[in-house]
Amino acid sequence: MVYLAMAVLSAVAIAHWRGRWRHPTFVIAVIAILVSADYLAAPFPLTAMECPDIYQALRDRPEQGSLAELPLGLGDGFGPVTPVDERFFLCQTIHERPLVGGVTSRLPPNVVGYYNADPLIAGWLRLSGMRTGAGDARPLPDRELAGERLRANGIAFVMLNRSTASPELRTYVERVLPLAMIAQDDDRALYVASEAIPRDR
Repeated sequence: MVYLAMAVLSAVAIAHWRGRWRHPTFVIAVIAILVSADYLAAPFPLTAMECPDIYQALRDRPEQGSLAELPLGLGDGFGPVTPVDERFFLCQTIHERPLVGGVTSRLPPNVVGYYNADPLIAGWLRLSGMRTGAGDARPLPDRELAGERLRANGIAFVMLNRSTASPELRTYVERVLPLAMIAQDDDRALYVASEAIPRDR
């Protein structure tokens, strides 16, 4: 509506001043070129993004449940709560599973509150470098409690980025969590929760 109103007002102004210009056609052409230049779609620099092949292995798994990418990325339009690897949004189009964490325009306080109330996710956030609010001094859940929280949260898979995870986070995932590794590459290891594996497998 604003642009439509501006167009009408511009037409009125041009009609009013046209008789006073010595070369009205030239002036109108210059104005048209300037307006067109403002709308010119110029090429923008793009960054090529690729999804590692390990996400194909995740897509083909029969287990149902969400994926936790560790370090756990969380943030909103005001900035990251923990560092966020934007590639996991692209990779979600490959594996098509719900994600723990992520980025939204405005992160509701109750979501952060829910995450902080869960001892497993709160521990992941702390080990992932949470900047505020997770000064959670609770000990990390042991294997049994962690298994219970994985089931309660519907988390069937954990993708550990070993190149960006802290040593504490790597140790916790590899030695404590009730997980079975199902794939790995140079940087990542994909785990399935022991409780998520079908009994007939």
